[in-house]
Amino acid sequence: SSVNGTQHETFSPTLLRILTNTQQLRGSIDIA
Repeated sequence: SSVNGTQHETFSPTLLRILTNTQQLRGSIDIA
């Protein structure tokens, strides 16, 4: 179970970063 917890801890920030990157890309496209 500790392994799963570690995976979630590393997966959540990565997912948030991906979502943030997609939002920034959308903003750039909207501006362009």
